[in-house]
Amino acid sequence: MSYKFSFKILLVFSLILLFVLVGCNNNTTNITTEMTTEMTTEISTTSITTTEKYLVEIAIDEESLETFYDLSDFDLSTIFLKLQYSDGSETKIPLSVNDFSTGEIDSLSQAGTHTLIVVYQDFTTELVITLKNLNTYRVTFKDYNNYIIDIQIVMHGEGAEAPIAPTRVGYEFSGWNTDFDVVTSELTVYAIYNPIFYRVDFETNGGSSCAPVEDVIYNSPISLPIPTKEGYIFLGWFMGNDLEDHQFYSTSLVTGNLTLYARWDEINYNFSYIEEIDSIIITGMYINISNLIIPETVKGKPVIGIAKEAFVNNANLESVTLPDNLQYIGDYAFYGNTNLKELIIGSGLKSIGIGAFYKCLRLTSVILPEGLETLGHSAFAYCSNLENIVIPGSVVEVGRNLLLGNNYL
Repeated sequence: MSYKFSFKILLVFSLILLFVLVGCNNNTTNITTEMTTEMTTEISTTSITTTEKYLVEIAIDEESLETFYDLSDFDLSTIFLKLQYSDGSETKIPLSVNDFSTGEIDSLSQAGTHTLIVVYQDFTTELVITLKNLNTYRVTFKDYNNYIIDIQIVMHGEGAEAPIAPTRVGYEFSGWNTDFDVVTSELTVYAIYNPIFYRVDFETNGGSSCAPVEDVIYNSPISLPIPTKEGYIFLGWFMGNDLEDHQFYSTSLVTGNLTLYARWDEINYNFSYIEEIDSIIITGMYINISNLIIPETVKGKPVIGIAKEAFVNNANLESVTLPDNLQYIGDYAFYGNTNLKELIIGSGLKSIGIGAFYKCLRLTSVILPEGLETLGHSAFAYCSNLENIVIPGSVVEVGRNLLLGNNYL
């Protein structure tokens, strides 16, 4: 109640009491009545006022709020809370840990965007705050040989950008050895490659076939096969068939798909021969040797016969070995081989010609193969030391004087 209002009431009552006591006249009474009426009217029209105000709303002061804060030096008190009162007045106070629950305030120790509830008296409001770890880290991208491809400086929690894919001869780039989308420390990333596999084929140029070598890694050596070719010596594998093409060795390195070519050198036999379309006929000797071994094939063709007089009067031969596919021995083929002591005949022989072993003085034993059909006359005549000869039942024709002049038969 205001002082003005109290004073007027006191004045009215004082005047009434005064007029009663002194007996004022009617005019005085009228004046008093008018004054009383005026005062009463004024009292009735006077409003009662009060000075009390109260809190009506709280809110985060947006002007004090940053887009983000550095986690390492974040200070909550730099953010203000606005207090709005019933009389329209406003006050700002700094936030403190007491304005939050324990669980929520703990989240401010971690980077990220956090939504927290601020509690002040009986009011609440929402605080959205972004904290960032502003530490930076070096991300180094390296190749297989430790060559540095790229170096990037990356903020904590952010990702590095993959550099242009590197290349490596003989390999395919397949990616990186570790993830770099979220970087939280210094990081080294290595390129990963898968080998490209190559194939090596072999052209034997008439020799025995050789399987290709597959799944060969770039810049690697391979184990080289060794083909065979009757009548030839294998000289090695070459990059082509021309004489100027380089040789490929077991230590050579494969750098791509490859075809290697066999190179041959014809064997210089110690005997001469005639090469027919599909067979070989032995005709004589180039040099004087004591042991003669006739191969089954020459230049890949079967040796089927010994020509007439091929080794006539050869005094150097002491041993002769004939192959299984030999079909005939011509007339006088070994005539006069006076030092021939050992004769081994293959299983395929069909015919022995006239005087084929005439006068082979030192022969002591001969075993003729099953399947032999013809023995020419005088074939073993004058083999004076021949003590044993086995003639198979397959023989259907025996010439005269087969064993003429033999001392023991």
